Amino acid sequence: MEIVLRRRHDDGEATVGSLSIDGEQQCDTLEDQWQEVKKSGETRIPAGKYQVELKPVGTSRFDKSAKKNMGKYHNGMLRLVDVPGFTEILIHTGNTEKHTAGCILVGLGVGKDEAGHHTVKNSWTAYRKIYPPIAEAIRARERVTIHIIDGDREA
Repeated sequence: MEIVLRRRHDDGEATVGSLSIDGEQQCDTLEDQWQEVKKSGETRIPAGKYQVELKPVGTSRFDKSAKKNMGKYHNGMLRLVDVPGFTEILIHTGNTEKHTAGCILVGLGVGKDEAGHHTVKNSWTAYRKIYPPIAEAIRARERVTIHIIDGDREA
């Protein structure tokens, strides 16, 4: 399975993008902004291709809310592996850059906060849409990768 995240626009605080699975558009994304020098919890990860795995249940602060919202379908958080200079990069729910801490948020629809920065909407709806096929592929021992493209930085 190949997940593609194409970053569309960085407003200096947050970056919005589009996420597809095996060529089919699924949802919008929100990440921290691009920065030349990494600031912990405030910088998006480098573009590239990364493996996605399931983080064991009980090892993430997001497990409780995921279990509440996903029920028996929650088998661990989606985690990107071997991201240079970063650890514990997850794909999870949230709406503003304050919820990212370097991670990738998913949503259906984008908007702006009171300061005019990017947000995503309907995060749990998007997560419920993308999580089952990704988790199923990982559990089936299929190689799952995410290819992150800096579409917002292309000339």
